Amino acid sequence: MHHRSETLFSSLAVRLLGAALAVAACVFLILTSARTGFARLLEKYAMLTYSLPAANQATRLARSDADAHRVRAAVLSHLKLIEEAENELE
Repeated sequence: MHHRSETLFSSLAVRLLGAALAVAACVFLILTSARTGFARLLEKYAMLTYSLPAANQATRLARSDADAHRVRAAVLSHLKLIEEAENELE
């Protein structure tokens, strides 16, 4: 009987650990999706209003997103900050 209770406990511990890892992965993915979605919203707003602060925030939220950098470059270009726009596209 002692052996069976140890197996049950270890099985329960493994299931709880698996569930905790799954919840952590879901939370991470939710936060990543929210961050990406907000960056996209800021990109669209920046393009419509030529808002440099919105474009800057979008690139901060999505540093590796080429679209965010292209939008920032377009806003900089519209504001006649050509050298900065060229640097943004590099």
